[in-house]
Amino acid sequence: MNDTKKSYKNVGEKLFVPEHFEFSNQQEILDYIGSNPLANCITQNNGEINSSCLPLFLDDSLGSDVGFIGHLARRNVQAKSLSDGQDILALFTSPSAYIPSRWYQDIRTAPTWSYVSVQLRGTLEIVSEVDKMMDIIQRCVNTLEVDTQPPWTPADIPADRLERLQEGIIAFKITNVVLEGICRLNQDQTENDKGNIISELSNRKDAGSDYIRNEMMNRVGHS
Repeated sequence: MNDTKKSYKNVGEKLFVPEHFEFSNQQEILDYIGSNPLANCITQNNGEINSSCLPLFLDDSLGSDVGFIGHLARRNVQAKSLSDGQDILALFTSPSAYIPSRWYQDIRTAPTWSYVSVQLRGTLEIVSEVDKMMDIIQRCVNTLEVDTQPPWTPADIPADRLERLQEGIIAFKITNVVLEGICRLNQDQTENDKGNIISELSNRKDAGSDYIRNEMMNRVGHS
């Protein structure tokens, strides 16, 4: 290891976040979720843990409070265990990249994995009224189809299919939200090492390396 490195305190509460990887600005976290809405949503009921990958969207009906909306298929095994007041943990994770030791000037430095991630903890509120459920579906679609005009509406599908849709999904809100983030972009490395990491990432062709390279240039301030 590089003997000049100092140790850093942990600034996370329930998420392990060394202070040099701190990602705590709430608006930046919300912007990150908006760009990476797919989350691994985890719940527990009677000792059984279930998870599903679902897109979650900021609930813009709450004013200054932070909440999220989403839905899942009723035939999903997790749907059978959802209830009002239940805790939920949602994990948002960006594309990522492996950083080998040989990209550092001192190859005794341990290799690492670079990524940006956010944990959401909150309380579930099941939405069962059909009109409110369809409002949530429409708002989710509007967010995804912001560049599609006009966006999809329930009027676009036949009545019998709409009825099956309404019977086949469970919509929900997440309230009492707590957000914690971590931004592992090699901030603890020297300027020379950060520059070399960016250069090496540019030589790779995968989406994760491209994402981390851009995030390093935008967030770490090295170009």
